[in-house]
Amino acid sequence: SDQPQPSESPAVLPAANSGLSFSPVIWVAIILGMLLIVWILISSWYSKKFGRKDYAVETWGKLCYFSSWLRLSPRPQQTAEEYGNYLTQVFPEQKQSINRLTQAFINTRFSAHKDLAETEKELIRRSWRSMFWAIVRRRLTSV
Repeated sequence: SDQPQPSESPAVLPAANSGLSFSPVIWVAIILGMLLIVWILISSWYSKKFGRKDYAVETWGKLCYFSSWLRLSPRPQQTAEEYGNYLTQVFPEQKQSINRLTQAFINTRFSAHKDLAETEKELIRRSWRSMFWAIVRRRLTSV
């Protein structure tokens, strides 16, 4: 027989779409995984930056850090009280919050009494929240 016989195994042709093709569920899982990794990295950085110290000391550190957004960092020669007085000149409407944060820091940092009652912690939380939003508002309006 002069005609060629068909081969027993058909030729394998490359797939027309050989790129990565995942289902939408896989893409969502990949994106969520990446977001989780970013969140872990940010929270790790935040913990190192403002680690678990005494609550008032931790809050004072946040006040100094976020004030630096406005170029209002404490100077090396300034005491906490001097820095607090400086901030009350810049944020007169926040005088009570600044004084509360300053006194809590000084008392916790430099006295033998380190523990804060829950009512004291709540006052510090409120003062910090008020001061944080004042800093954010000032930052957004000074751009």
